[in-house]
Amino acid sequence: MKRFFATLLAALMVLSLVSIPVAAEGEVVFTAGTVTAAPGDTISVPVTIAGENFEAHTLNMYVAYDVDALTVNSVTTGDAVNEDATKMIDTTSEPGKVKLGLLYPMGSMTESGTLMTMNFTVSEDATDDVELTVVILEFAYVPDDVTEEQVPYTTVNGLVEIEAAEIPDLDEALNVEGGTLHFDNTISDYPWEVVEEGDRLYAKSTNQGVHSSISKFNTTFTAEEGDVLKFDWISMGEGSDTYDWDGIRVYLDGTKILHMGKEHSEWTTFESDPLTAGEHTVEFQFKKDNSANGTGDYACVDNVEIVAGETPVTEEPVTEEPVTEEPVTEVPVTEEPVEGIIWDFET
Repeated sequence: MKRFFATLLAALMVLSLVSIPVAAEGEVVFTAGTVTAAPGDTISVPVTIAGENFEAHTLNMYVAYDVDALTVNSVTTGDAVNEDATKMIDTTSEPGKVKLGLLYPMGSMTESGTLMTMNFTVSEDATDDVELTVVILEFAYVPDDVTEEQVPYTTVNGLVEIEAAEIPDLDEALNVEGGTLHFDNTISDYPWEVVEEGDRLYAKSTNQGVHSSISKFNTTFTAEEGDVLKFDWISMGEGSDTYDWDGIRVYLDGTKILHMGKEHSEWTTFESDPLTAGEHTVEFQFKKDNSANGTGDYACVDNVEIVAGETPVTEEPVTEEPVTEEPVTEVPVTEEPVEGIIWDFET
């Protein structure tokens, strides 16, 4: 029946009574989509076919991707794959390839649309964009058992654009929630880094193992009379309470207010003496001497804030009213003789 149909079709072509859909060079375009995603996202990427006046009976293709950056979850066929197709989807035989095979034993492929949609999870460690390479192994017009013509096509690769993870800045790491202090992290060759650990975001020194070095930052603020400087700190240095060969040092207006040499691994809150009104500068350092390294060899700071101090209560002076004493007028007492009584005290 196919041979007969092919012979009849050829005759009709000669007589120019019918026209056979033939794709012009590059007319059929296979395209993988481009999407933007952040590490950890789940994404869907379509693969489409587009063209005019084409007909095909077989398609064998795959989309290649980086298995270190993407994990394929599922693949579904789209509206360009009609019910006449025998289809094969393979995501496991070759890691890094999503394979699609289509065979039309009765009908044919003639419509533009979506061939398949690939669902991926982006690796948490992904930093670079991931190319999705479209490879066509076979795209053919097979009207009978003898004839097989490759249909011309072009491909357009897709891309998963990885959004750069937003890195919190030092102000966000060091301020308490709602705080507005600005920290200058450019005053040394070893700027402090932002660390996120559980629910805590904090700053950490970066001159580990570098002898005779200082990793430091500072901030300038205006205080009201009686305000207090507070912050949390850790110091993994070398020395003791007295000798800080390596360790945290904090200076307020040039005066050292905190230093620690020995290992102090627990978060501890420091609170300064009441401040005077006006502008102040506090500088945080992790200072290292010219030899040896302690365990850890770093300092951490968090929750820097200026807390309003208690307003001193000024007692009003008590003015004592002078007491004016009224003069006392003595009334002379006149003793009246008592008649009839004789007092005799002699025995």
